[in-house]
Amino acid sequence: MRTLAVLFTASLAACAVDAELPSDDTTPTADESAADNGAVTYATTLAVKLTSSPPALTNSTTATFAFTTTKPATTKCRIDGAAYAACTSPVTFTGLTQGLHLFDLKATASGKTVAIPSYRFTVDTTAPTVTITGVPSPALTNQRTATFTFDAGESVSTTCSVDTAPVACTSPVSYSGIIDGWHRFTVTGTDAAGNASSATFDWTVDGTAPVVSGLGYSCDPNGLLDVVWNATDNYQLSGTSCSYAGSTWDCSSGHEWTGYVSGPQTPFTVTAYDTANNHATKSVVIKSIYCN
Repeated sequence: MRTLAVLFTASLAACAVDAELPSDDTTPTADESAADNGAVTYATTLAVKLTSSPPALTNSTTATFAFTTTKPATTKCRIDGAAYAACTSPVTFTGLTQGLHLFDLKATASGKTVAIPSYRFTVDTTAPTVTITGVPSPALTNQRTATFTFDAGESVSTTCSVDTAPVACTSPVSYSGIIDGWHRFTVTGTDAAGNASSATFDWTVDGTAPVVSGLGYSCDPNGLLDVVWNATDNYQLSGTSCSYAGSTWDCSSGHEWTGYVSGPQTPFTVTAYDTANNHATKSVVIKSIYCN
């Protein structure tokens, strides 16, 4: 009987010690909240953790968070240190400004409150500045190659295109085998937040020379000579020059020349130029025998 009395007394003492243990239903301290896995757990089964969140750097001014608790609980959220407010998963915040933001989440059940460490993310909606610094010159050229240089500012990636789908590129970037016609070069820079901006340059390639056709002559017995021709170009002629008997002159104003025969077999030459600096030359030999 004495042994039983001792055991009963010891059990009562143990119950008294348990009754004096402090409650753990307080909000966790900073050390308790700083769990590496984003959730704080206690001796009970209540825990809360994020299951979805914005990237650490984003260009969206809207942020959505999803979370779970290990048992039914009252959850409260806040953004940027504002007052906590009741929330359920998912919770969305809109109209966020540029810069750093903090999201806090806590859950309470059975007198216990647990929280996640503040989730930090940055909103950046400013696109990088992209500038084309080197282009083909002039904008109308007979060159079928083109080299461009550019400055993409804070971009982490760049793409370029000439009349095709964009591909990754770095400055300088060159193109060859460009056909005649109008072309557009586009360079696009994208920063780490996903913002993008572009710069463009338009130019025209004309690698085709003018055409001199219909060059012929007639003359009379007195040696009066009449030479005619025609000159055309895909885009625009810039001028025509003629040469005969050691003289060269600008004959852009017409397609006919009248003068006198010089020598028995002297070539008459017409050279046509276009605005892309292409040229074509054609000659006819003036035979004085036909003028007798």
